[in-house]
Amino acid sequence: MARGGEMQVVELDDAPDVAPDEADDRPRHVRWRRPMVVVSVVALVGAALAGGQWVLDARERSAIAALAGIPGVIAPIDGDLRVLGTVTPAELGDQFGGSGEVTSATDGSQAYQWYDPASGATLWTAPLLGPTPQLAHDEGDDQSIRFATYCQLGEHADEDDDTSPARRVICLVSDGGEQDGGDWMGTPLPVTTTRLVVLDTEDGSVVTDRSIDGGRTVAVTPGLAIVADLVDSAPVVTAYDLATGAQVWQRVLPVPTVTAEDTDIGWHDAFVNAIGRRIVVQSPVNRFTLLADDGRVLRDVDAGEQSGIVSWWVDASTHRFIYSTSGGGGASTPTLVIDDADPSKDRPLIGSQVYIATDDGSVPGLVLTGGRKLWAWDAASGKESWSTDDGLASDIGQAMVLRGDVIVTSANVLAAFDGRTGKQRWTHALDATTTVTNLFTDGRNIYVELQTADGELPVLIGYDRTTGDEAVHQAYPAGIDGVYPALDGRLIGHDPATDRYVVIG
Repeated sequence: MARGGEMQVVELDDAPDVAPDEADDRPRHVRWRRPMVVVSVVALVGAALAGGQWVLDARERSAIAALAGIPGVIAPIDGDLRVLGTVTPAELGDQFGGSGEVTSATDGSQAYQWYDPASGATLWTAPLLGPTPQLAHDEGDDQSIRFATYCQLGEHADEDDDTSPARRVICLVSDGGEQDGGDWMGTPLPVTTTRLVVLDTEDGSVVTDRSIDGGRTVAVTPGLAIVADLVDSAPVVTAYDLATGAQVWQRVLPVPTVTAEDTDIGWHDAFVNAIGRRIVVQSPVNRFTLLADDGRVLRDVDAGEQSGIVSWWVDASTHRFIYSTSGGGGASTPTLVIDDADPSKDRPLIGSQVYIATDDGSVPGLVLTGGRKLWAWDAASGKESWSTDDGLASDIGQAMVLRGDVIVTSANVLAAFDGRTGKQRWTHALDATTTVTNLFTDGRNIYVELQTADGELPVLIGYDRTTGDEAVHQAYPAGIDGVYPALDGRLIGHDPATDRYVVIG
C-alpha cells in the first residue's frame, strides 16, 4: 500500500501477457496496456483546497468591497501608519456634506465659497452679507466673532442619500452673532436682518433671496427650506419654496412647560432637522415636535418639569422615530414611535440609547439599548429580540453592526454578538488605563482608538472581526493626536501643531 503523499503508478495493458497456447488452468492475471497515467493524491487534494480557498477569498473580498461608502468603514490598513498628504479644505468639507464654507472678511462681510474637491481651488464665490461693523475683526482674529449665518446643502441627486451630489446651498444669512468673551457663551450681538438665500452649486448663482422675519436654524426637505425660530419662547416653524422663496406654510407651536428663561441651560435656539419628508423641532428645554412636510403636527411631546429631551434618532431600515427623555439621576427612557400620529402605539424600551455609528444594514430594524445589559429590539414591532450581559459592564459606549454581528464597547471590554440571536462571538479585555475614543472598521478588523489618562498619544489597535484576536497595533505618525474615518474610506488624522488634517495610510 502506498504511503500518504506518494505517487502510485498504474499500468493498463492492451494485450494479455500469456499467449493463448501457453495458457493453463491457473487463474490468470490480465493487464491491459494503456498509456501510463501518474496520479498524485496530494496534488488533487491541494488543488481542491486551493480552489476552495480562492472561492472563500473572493467572497471575503466581495463582502469587504460591498462596505465601501458606509460611515465608519475605511480602506484596509496594511503596514505602518504614515502621513500620505494634506487634506484640502474642499476635501475636508466633503466629509461634512459639501465642498463649501461661509467665509468672513475683516469688515464683517460674508460670502460662500465653493471648492474643487480634487485641488482645493475656489470654483466660485457668492456674496451673502455686506460690510457689517459689529462683525468686523482684525486680520487673523476671525475666531473672536462667531457669526450666526449658517448654510447647508440640499436638493441632493438622491433625496435619501445626503452624501450624493447637491444642487443647492441653502443659507440662513444673519448680521447677528456672538463676541468671544473668554467663555463658551460669549456676548450676543443683536440681529437686525435675516435672509433666506438659495444658491446653485453649479456656478453660485442666486436661485432666491428673501428677507424673513427671523430664524435660528434651517433644514431642507424635498423642495422646501424649513426655518425655525423662537418668538416669545414659542417655537415658530416656517416652510419656504426653494425655487421661489415663497412662504408655503407656518406653524406656531405651544410654549414648552419649562422655557430656557426658567433654567441656566444656556441655549435658547429652536433646532430643526429633516428626516426625509418629516421634520423634527427641538426647543428649550424639554419639548420636541414631529411634523409632516405639509406642516401637519404628527407628534408633540412636552417632557414636563421633571425631565427633558435627551436625544432622538431614526432607524434607517424602518424609518421608526425613537426619542429619549431623562429623569432624575441622569437615567433616560427611550420610546419607540410605531405610529407617528398615534401615541397609544408607542413602545417604551428598557435602558438607555445606544447609538450605532456604523451600520451596514446586515441586521435590518435593529435598535440597541444598554444598562444592566445589552438589549436588542425590533424597530418594526417594538418587541425585544434578545438581551445579554455576557462579558459586559453596565454601560455600553459605542456600537457597530457589521456583517451580521453587533460589536460594542463596554467600559474596557470589546465584545461581539450575533446580531439576530445575541449569542456571544467573542470578548476582548482592553487596557483599563485607557478610554475608547473611536470605533471603526475596514471590514476585516475592528479598530479601536485608545486614549490614555496621562495624555499620551493614542494608539490604534485592530482586532480580528471573527475571533477578537489582536491583529494590528499601530502608533500614530509623529505629531498626529487622533484619527477618524472619512466618508470616502480614507483615514484622516489631525496635526495639532499646524491645526491641519492629513491623510493617514
